[in-house]
Amino acid sequence: MKSFVGIRAAVFALVASVAVVGSGAAQLPPPRLPPPSQPQIPPPAVKPPAPGLKQPRLVSIRVTDGPFLGFGISSDRPTKIEAELADFDPTAERLFRPSLFAPGCHAGGLMPTSEPGGTPYKVRWDFTFSGIENSGKRCAIEIHPYGSRTLPLPAGEIQLPRLETYTITKTWDLLSFTTPSGKKLLASGSKGPLPCELGSIGTAGTFATGVVNDNGDLSFQLRNGLLQEDCSFQTSTALAVKQGWLVRKVDWQFTSDSHCNAFNREFGIQASSGQTVTFFFDPTAIFQVRFDATCKPDETDRTKNNHLYKAKLSRIELVGPPGQTWRDAFK
Repeated sequence: MKSFVGIRAAVFALVASVAVVGSGAAQLPPPRLPPPSQPQIPPPAVKPPAPGLKQPRLVSIRVTDGPFLGFGISSDRPTKIEAELADFDPTAERLFRPSLFAPGCHAGGLMPTSEPGGTPYKVRWDFTFSGIENSGKRCAIEIHPYGSRTLPLPAGEIQLPRLETYTITKTWDLLSFTTPSGKKLLASGSKGPLPCELGSIGTAGTFATGVVNDNGDLSFQLRNGLLQEDCSFQTSTALAVKQGWLVRKVDWQFTSDSHCNAFNREFGIQASSGQTVTFFFDPTAIFQVRFDATCKPDETDRTKNNHLYKAKLSRIELVGPPGQTWRDAFK
């Protein structure tokens, strides 16, 4: 009996000691886990050549004319590029010709302009770089020999030309400028065979009207008077820019009210087509313009000449090669 009691006492002592140890262990801080690793981006999968196609090798590449940077218009001058490819099979993929890409500088790729062939295989492209945002940029280029059927061939970089913006802030200077081809801008205001009024005199003051030098800017101005005044303001010709230049902005600013207004009769003459349009430039030219303005008497006071129509050519922006002046832009 005593041994049974002793055994039970020993068991209770063992259980108690386990409980104490368990309680102490629960109060210990949990073990530190290693910090979570940063997510790893797997490297791009290397695409093997399509079955039966051998990966070509770039032997040489060169720019034969250029490089040039255009503006996304039809007259942009292409950069001519020629490359030679070893191990190229011109019969393997007739629908997938060697394409030239310039990631980051040109949207999409371009098929060859010609394939003189030979061994190594010679390919030529007329590749048009465009966009003022690419001015002075270094463009990585690559060749896709069989479209997406094989790996692209890195082909180096092309340094694009730098462009500058030239601003005509005193547009009256255009009236004393003659282009290399002999074009001279004239400005006039007339009503039929007669000139528009040369001055506006009334109780609001004395003002010049017609073709006016407005603090160095070319402007057309008309004011109300005792009778209705009509005037057709015009420039004589369009000013077209040379290849490699862009007309970025032609800013005509208009002032009018209910008495003096052109009533939606402000037009440009498109240089390329001769069509009458409601805008005043495109990337290739500053348009000839015609503004037909009318000023009606103010019946509350016919002598107060305080109503004004004004069209002011306030600013012209041109983009072209560096180291020039705005006068170098025009044909």
